[in-house]
Amino acid sequence: MSPTRSRCFSNPEVVDFDAVITKVKHEQNKYKILLNNTYFFPKGGGQPADRGCLNGVEVQDVYEDETGIFHVVEGRVHPGPVHAEIDPVHRMDFMQQHTG
Repeated sequence: MSPTRSRCFSNPEVVDFDAVITKVKHEQNKYKILLNNTYFFPKGGGQPADRGCLNGVEVQDVYEDETGIFHVVEGRVHPGPVHAEIDPVHRMDFMQQHTG
């Protein structure tokens, strides 16, 4: 299975979507969630990650490693279908700063 890549670059206007949780890691009182697809922008290149929610649980960080894009939350989100929402104001703010 190849790592999940963010679809945010080709579709930056998408701020809510449905996905399936494929992996959950519990480390240091946080859950690191891998989805089968994502539109969240992971932090990198000096840019902060998108903010948002997975099934109403706040996403505190998004990062990419060699296995995919992980969404870091404090609350438990159970494996299976999930509805994701990205904070559009936060995204637009950093998109404008990046292109400025």
